Formats: sequence, C-alpha cells, structure tokens
Amino acid sequence: MSPLRQDRKAIQNILSWVFVLLAITLLTTAVANQWDEFVEAALRLSPSAILLSAAAGLLGLITIMMAWRSALAATSHWLPVPDTAYSYFLTQLGKYLPGAVWPIIAQMEMLRRHGVSRYQSALGSILAIICNICTAVAVGVIAILATQQSILDYWWLIGIAVTGTAFMLPPVLRFLLKFASRTNHRLAPLADIKLQGKHLFSAIIWDTASWILFGIHFWFLASDLLEAQQLVLLSIGAYAIAWAAGFVVIFAPAGIGVREGVMLTLLGTLFATPNLLALVIVSRTILTILDLVASGIGCCANWFLTRKNKVSLSPTIKV
Repeated sequence: MSPLRQDRKAIQNILSWVFVLLAITLLTTAVANQWDEFVEAALRLSPSAILLSAAAGLLGLITIMMAWRSALAATSHWLPVPDTAYSYFLTQLGKYLPGAVWPIIAQMEMLRRHGVSRYQSALGSILAIICNICTAVAVGVIAILATQQSILDYWWLIGIAVTGTAFMLPPVLRFLLKFASRTNHRLAPLADIKLQGKHLFSAIIWDTASWILFGIHFWFLASDLLEAQQLVLLSIGAYAIAWAAGFVVIFAPAGIGVREGVMLTLLGTLFATPNLLALVIVSRTILTILDLVASGIGCCANWFLTRKNKVSLSPTIKV
C-alpha cells in the first residue's frame, strides 16, 4: 500500500472516530438535558413490548441475511443456510468498526473456503448493499407516502423510489458491470460473471420483508408511548429511510448518530423529544444485542455443520 493511501486511510479512520464521539456526545447531552422525562419514557416501555420488538428485530436480521444469500446466488454461487448464517452474521460485527468495507473484506476471506472467488464474493456483497439501500428507500418512501393525503405533492420522493428500483434491474446491473470491467482492467473478471435475475428478485423480496420487520420492531416500542393512526406505516417508513441514510454516510460505523438523527427528524412531530430519544436509544440497544446474538447463532450453526460432517466422514467399524 502506498504512503498516500495509508495516510488517506488513517485520516478516514480518525474522522470516523471523531464523528462517533461527536454523535455520542450530542445524544448524551440531549438525554442529560431531559433526563427525568427520558427515564420516565423508558420505564413506560413494557417488557412485552421489548420482547416483541426484539423478536421482530431478530426476524429482520434473518431476512436480511437471506437477502445477502440470494445476492450471492445471483453470481452463480449458492450457500447452505448454516454456512450463510456463519459467514454473514459473524462478519457483520465489522460494521461497528470505522469504515464501511470491513464486512465485505471479512466475507471475501470467509467465503474462500466455500470456493467463492474474491470477485464473486465482493460482487455478491455489493449487489446485496445495492438491494439493501434501494429497497430501503423504496419501502420508506412508499410507507410514508401512504400516510399522506396528497401523494402528488411528494412527486420527488416517487422519483427517488423509481430510480432506486431501476438500479436493481438485472439489465442495468449487467451494463454497470461491463462498464466497470472496461474502465478498470483489474475489474475485468466482473464481465465474466453472469447475473441470475431470479435470485436478484429473491433478494429484493427478502430485503423488503426485512424493512417491514425492522419497522414493526420500532412500532412495538413506539405503540407503548403513543397511540396514533398509521403509526405502523410511519415506523416502517422512518426506520427504512434512516437505515439507508446511516449506511450512505460511510464514516458513521453502523450508522451511529445518523440513523437516530433521521428518526428524530421524521418522527419529531409525533413524539415529545424525551420519548423519541428513549425509543431510538432502546431500539439501537436491542439491535446491537441482537447482532451479538445472531453472530452466536452463526457460530453454533457452523459448529453443528462441522460436527455433522465429521460424523458422516468417520469410518464405520463392522464387527
């Protein structure tokens, strides 16, 4: 690696940590300024709402894993579910590190044992990210528009949703792959990878289900503090858009600060600020714990599969 690239990487890491510290400081200050109201709102969340929220969040993580599996299958490589769980959930812990590339790099290394080339792995992960962002924007926009009386006033949001959907079409992706392979000789192998449209469509379906589930995860919490019409749709729309915004801001690990800021902006007219702060912090805590739980599930699945293979390969002794 050249000294210039090393310096650039070091600066990016420093900026990421500065952003994280700034986001945590601002959020902590906001909570401290309204501590009594914040504690009151947090204590109003019932154990049943927290458990249901966690269950929906876990299902959301599983469906987004299945979307990644389908995106990888679109590059002509299909993984069994236990191997997918291990390779995906464990590498997702890398999103809490500064820089957005760590999960992709980890997946490239872990998938080599399954015969997946670096190019296929990287392409599958990039396809999954494209599907994640585009479906999040589309679901978020549609959910929020469904709560509005005059949809035409938000024509620009419709344009964003249509544009995002167009980028997921197999012909468009094939064109982009060919263009990338021609502009950079190191990306030439991308031109030889044939995308399978049915698996891309499957990834879109799984991603769409995941955003609905994550929205329901937030709604279970929000419904404990507020009874409002169309709160489910608003929760789905706000969470999906907030996630997309958090991912696009690459120097925010796991979207820390960005996701919460977007949620506060989109739902600020419905909730009192202390209540909304309590919701976004509890939601973030639950999903962070679930990331750790999911990585444990992935490791258990890999252990079970390895043990099963060893048993099946062990010689049978005849008496």
